[in-house]
Parts: sequence; C-alpha cells; structure tokens
Amino acid sequence: MEPDGTLTYEELLRLLAERDTTIARQAELLARQAGFIETLAGRVAELERQLGKDSANSSQPPSSDSPYTKPAPKRSSRGKSGRAPGKQHGDPGNTLRMVDGPVAIDLTVPFTNNVAERDVRPAKVQQRTSGGCWRTLQGLVDFAVVQSYLSTATKWGLDTLDVLTQLFTTGAWLPPTARPS
Repeated sequence: MEPDGTLTYEELLRLLAERDTTIARQAELLARQAGFIETLAGRVAELERQLGKDSANSSQPPSSDSPYTKPAPKRSSRGKSGRAPGKQHGDPGNTLRMVDGPVAIDLTVPFTNNVAERDVRPAKVQQRTSGGCWRTLQGLVDFAVVQSYLSTATKWGLDTLDVLTQLFTTGAWLPPTARPS
C-alpha cells in the first residue's frame, strides 16, 4: 500500500484474482444447490402424488383412506314435495297386532332354517380353503357323497364317528325306507 493509502497495482491484481476465485466458488455452489433443489422438487412432487392417492384413484383398499379427507356425502337437490309422509288417510295398514295371551308353540319345528345352512356350510368352507375351486369334478362328487351321507346320519340322530366306523367295518348305514300310508 502506498503511503497515501492507495493500493499498488500488484495488490489490485491480487484482490481481483481473489474476487474471481470467490465468484467461481459461488457459481459452483449455486450450480450444486440448483441440482439439489431440482432433486428435492422431484421428491416433493412424487410425495404429493402419493399423498393424493386413495381407494378411488388407486388399487388401495377403502380401509386405507383417511377419514378426515373424505368429502361429505352429496345431498339431494330435490326439494320437499309438501306431502306428509306415510300412507293415504284412512288406510288401515298391515301392522301386526299384539296377542292377548300366550300362543301354543310347536317346539319340534325349528325356529330358523339353519339346517339348510348347515348342510351347505362344509362345501363353502372347503371351497374357500381350496382356493375357490375344486381340483377335479370327481373330487367334488366324492365330497358331496360323503357330506350327504354324514348329514343324513346326523339328521337321523346318529353319531358321525359311529356311522363312519360302521361304513368301513360292516357296511353302509341306510335309513329305514319310508312306507306309503
């Protein structure tokens, strides 16, 4: 530096060289940051796309939908007709009336038709556990014959294990034939 405080030519060249290296380092840093910003923008776009998926626009099940993002059910745009709900005035209707006393109930008649459901249930369970189909038609026929045999024996009040034991030792159990009246 000169005695009057001005810089020499060499010092000015050195300062200019330092400035150029600083500018080059900053330009390199800006380029790296721009690449990083571009990468982050791509990640944000992918995450927003994933966040926007629900059961309506992807293969996700409805149970995976957030309960807070579901829109309110659409309300009907129909207005009120002004009519009172119900039947016409004076129609007696079909309401069941209460009875005064106990009614005779036949306890031998089953309350529901669960017997028919119980006959179908083993076939449906076998179908579900075998992948939804039978391997062969003969396998289906064999299964149906065994199930029919055991179901009939159970309805006649016989134990299934006793009936199977009798089947393989002395022969098949057959229900008594119905005689015409």
